[in-house]
Amino acid sequence: MTQLTKTLLAAGLALALTGAAAAQTAPSEDGVLVTVIFKHDQTMPITEILDQARANGFYDSFPPPGATVHGWVLAMGLGQVVTLKVPASEIRALNRAIEFGAWGAFGTEVYVSYDFLEIAERLHEPAFAAGAAAR
Repeated sequence: MTQLTKTLLAAGLALALTGAAAAQTAPSEDGVLVTVIFKHDQTMPITEILDQARANGFYDSFPPPGATVHGWVLAMGLGQVVTLKVPASEIRALNRAIEFGAWGAFGTEVYVSYDFLEIAERLHEPAFAAGAAAR
């Protein structure tokens, strides 16, 4: 395969992936997918973290009204990773719930996200197929 052919194939793949990603990230009436990481402060005992979050009202204010939780996992050594769908009009409410509820108890990171599973399955088709066959 020539270098030109390889370059054209790579460009075609990049355009295909970019188009699929753009379609998935387009604003919708459903809202914006947001991933929030609540990082554990490993210098504090977990009881202190939980007490601080409780004192801040974190458990009452997060997730904010209008948000739909799509996933909530604990990543050992990192903290809690929460994926939510939030109406665009409620982004400020999400920000305030994090600022007032989480700060002091957790370090936070917030990322606009999109569902990548369909693209990942196409890119990693052999691995996904092998995993499904092993089950």
